[in-house]
Amino acid sequence: MAVELRVQIDDQDFQILRRRLEGLGTGAIPGALYEIGESVRTMAIDAFSESASPEGADWEPSQRALRQGGKTLVDTATLRNSLSVAMGRDEVEVGSNMVYAAIHQLGGKAGRGHKLTLPARPYLPDVGGKLLRQEALDILSAHLGEALK
Repeated sequence: MAVELRVQIDDQDFQILRRRLEGLGTGAIPGALYEIGESVRTMAIDAFSESASPEGADWEPSQRALRQGGKTLVDTATLRNSLSVAMGRDEVEVGSNMVYAAIHQLGGKAGRGHKLTLPARPYLPDVGGKLLRQEALDILSAHLGEALK
């Protein structure tokens, strides 16, 4: 199962900014959504560098990283490098097509017979978290400011 991050912000401030951008008819919404997606992707890539969630919670080190002195989840960097941004008409998705992406993000049972329990090592930001909400609002505000110039 691959993992993707879908963000739906029903926040009043977000909706006000979105309506203002739509009313300008400048095409600012797609640009803002793309920038939000790229920002989320950058947060995720940084998580791999920091071995911590975008919100700053340290990951439990993997057995491989402890044995070899490397970093958790970056032995081959395949998962990190698989992160992509996909745009819809009024949505943006950030995710990975790797079958093991979800187990690393969410944690859970893995391996043959599901005998191994992997801890969650979230590399995508918390969908309901303040970090992602503030980032989206900042980007929308900046695009609104540019559209009004």
